Amino acid sequence: MNIEAISTEALRLGMPKAGSLDLKRVGKPEDPEHLLLGVWVTVQTMEGLPSRGYYYFRSDGTETFTVPFRTDQCRYAITGDRIRMTYPQRGSVEGAVRWEGDILVLPWSRGEAKFKRF
Repeated sequence: MNIEAISTEALRLGMPKAGSLDLKRVGKPEDPEHLLLGVWVTVQTMEGLPSRGYYYFRSDGTETFTVPFRTDQCRYAITGDRIRMTYPQRGSVEGAVRWEGDILVLPWSRGEAKFKRF
């Protein structure tokens, strides 16, 4: 990939043998001196994918590409080390919240779920 154009709100990447890919920024620029850093989303759904793709460009030189296949929303409340998550039309899940190193562990409908920042 190469950067064909970049501004605070828009990015165009040149894709070898595939043309150009237009992205728009998600949120505010992380560093006004390095406009590439931050989160970008494709302007339209990418061919063959169910939703838009997200590119995460970081200051350590790494990039992560994700395509969300599912999004769950809930309301939650935390008291001490306990969380209660209430999902529309699916009920609630309650249990302990804890960390295993840099992994967040939450109660889930079938035991626990582990999450790591990317």
